[in-house]
Amino acid sequence: MPRRPARGGRGRSALAAVVLLAPIAGIFAPLAAVAQEPTPSANAVAPALAAAAPLIAEPADGAFIDRNRVVVSGQGTEAGNTVTVSLAGSTACTTVVAVDLAWECLVPSLPNTAAAVIAAVEALADGTTNDATITLAVLGPPLLDEVSPTPGYVTGSGHPDSTVTVSVAGTTCAVRVAASGYWSCTPLSAAGAKPATGSHPVSAQQSHPAIGAGSSSALTSRTIAFDTQRPEPPVILQPSDNSRVTRLPANFRGTGENGATVDVYLGGVPVCAAVVSGGEWGCAGGSGTTSGSQTARAVQRDQANNYSDPSAIVRFSVGPAAPAQTLTPTPSPTTEPSPSAQPSAPPASYPPASESPWPLPEAGSPLAEALANWGTPTDFSSGIPGLHESIERGNWWRAPLLALVAILLVALPLRLLASTLRGRIRWPLGQITGRNTVRESPAAFPANAADAAAPGWWTPWLAMSLPFAVTVAFMVVAGGVSGEVRYVRLAVAIAGALALINVVGVAVATRIGSAWQRVDTQFRFRGLLFAAAIVSGLVSRLIGLSPPLVTGTLIGMRPDPTAAVHKRAIVGLIQGGTVLALGLAGWLSYLAIGPVVGFWLSLFSEFFAALCLVGLGSAVMLLAPVGGLPGRVVYEWHRWAWFGIAFVVATIAFGVLLGGASARFPLGTLLMMAGGVAALCIGGWAYFSFVARPASEPNRVRPLR
Repeated sequence: MPRRPARGGRGRSALAAVVLLAPIAGIFAPLAAVAQEPTPSANAVAPALAAAAPLIAEPADGAFIDRNRVVVSGQGTEAGNTVTVSLAGSTACTTVVAVDLAWECLVPSLPNTAAAVIAAVEALADGTTNDATITLAVLGPPLLDEVSPTPGYVTGSGHPDSTVTVSVAGTTCAVRVAASGYWSCTPLSAAGAKPATGSHPVSAQQSHPAIGAGSSSALTSRTIAFDTQRPEPPVILQPSDNSRVTRLPANFRGTGENGATVDVYLGGVPVCAAVVSGGEWGCAGGSGTTSGSQTARAVQRDQANNYSDPSAIVRFSVGPAAPAQTLTPTPSPTTEPSPSAQPSAPPASYPPASESPWPLPEAGSPLAEALANWGTPTDFSSGIPGLHESIERGNWWRAPLLALVAILLVALPLRLLASTLRGRIRWPLGQITGRNTVRESPAAFPANAADAAAPGWWTPWLAMSLPFAVTVAFMVVAGGVSGEVRYVRLAVAIAGALALINVVGVAVATRIGSAWQRVDTQFRFRGLLFAAAIVSGLVSRLIGLSPPLVTGTLIGMRPDPTAAVHKRAIVGLIQGGTVLALGLAGWLSYLAIGPVVGFWLSLFSEFFAALCLVGLGSAVMLLAPVGGLPGRVVYEWHRWAWFGIAFVVATIAFGVLLGGASARFPLGTLLMMAGGVAALCIGGWAYFSFVARPASEPNRVRPLR
């Protein structure tokens, strides 16, 4: 039978193992406890970091900053850490985290932009960094220039394409900044007045639609002195009016406003300037001035650059006075001389035998200068106004009144007299009233305008060659002339303008209108237009009108009398409209060139000035309802249409012809002349209607037709 192990032996073995392993267990027990202790996970650290304050707290990301500097602030992670703030990659400022972990840093210069990127970097103790980035919209206030005193405008610089709003003493203005950054505007009140003279605080701010959704910048302010009162025109005391200056440069002297600068002009050319001191000024100039008649004017500008109106014109002559003519003594009857008589000395006015009583032209003499001043401007266009000047002087509210006067006192009375004289007087020099010549029958009119013009297309042009030259001469005289070669240049410029008006404004425009309306027309020289050109030139010269009122169309159309009246009227309106457009184009071109000196620039300037004056004057003349003029056909077609068109054209013409600051428009004289024309026409109508009435018309008064 097998032997079983004893129970006591197994127990003793287990006890022995426990005793042996106990020390080892004591060694590994602490390690096991450490191994069983839970380790913090990443998920447990994240909430702690999220609870910390952001590195950049102010300003918020995407905020609008209304000035060109900003304070950036936030919370660091440990006191003493260095925070570096950068703008667009460049360091803007550096600061240290405070004990309370707060920090702030001033960025001194921010550009105007819709996206300024600002980054903050905190350097940690272990060598790592903590960083944050924000984007800001920045538009700082504009800058105000230190212009003081100012005549009323305010200038400065700002962000391109932004809108600057300026406020000063109850006046405001808004202006868009140019691409260069410059801006300028004149603050005005609701009534259109500038700020009162004196020192006022000026504030300005700007906005841009692409920056901060159009938010406005902060205000900038500055105290600026305003001087909005224009000085009075200066006075020229020397040379006096109608005097003579024997040598150049001439001495100019006069009175003005203390501290102002006076500029003196001879024939529209500046010759010298002087500052007024003690109410007086003086300067010398005009070395290049030619001999002959000259006109001097002066303009003064104060310290705020307010310009006065030009002074009164002073006319004087340059060059030595002509020697007085002496008479040869008549011999007395032969008598025996008294023994005590002594021979008398020859008169002092007798020239020495070896000298001529007339000065010979030498280099630098007045005659030599008169033959060499090709590039000196003339006064022909001195009164033509600029667009702003014509508005500022009130030309455009006075022009409609003058247009109405011209229609009522000149155009309609002439029409009345022309209707009365129809069929009574035969004019040997051509048709003047429109119906006083024998009418051709429709069969006598060529069936085709080209056939009519083919045998002698040059006839009207040849017929008007001499009148053309005469018209040029009278236009030169209308603006004033002296014996100098620069007036030859002026004549060339006027001739070019006249040619353009007659060729393009009359011939080409009429051909186009005739082709459009299918109306056969011929061209003929119009004696009435030639007479008007001469009279307008003489009147302008006699009454001193500046700019002169002149006309220059010499040819007219003769439409087929069988054509419908409305078609003939349309052709005439195309002709008149083209002439008016050429006049306005000449005005704008003259303004675009501006002040000139030199032959070619003066030639072009005078050409455009002549084109302006001839075009405007001729457009008014063509609408006169007399003779074979387009205005007569339009009047036949529709009287009220004629009245409206004539009123508009005359208003435009007078708006320019009223002139600028240097213009001379003797309104009283012109009104008296217009009244005289009306009186003569009405008197003629009354005479032929009631006194010299034909026996066949005993009781009929001819109406206005």
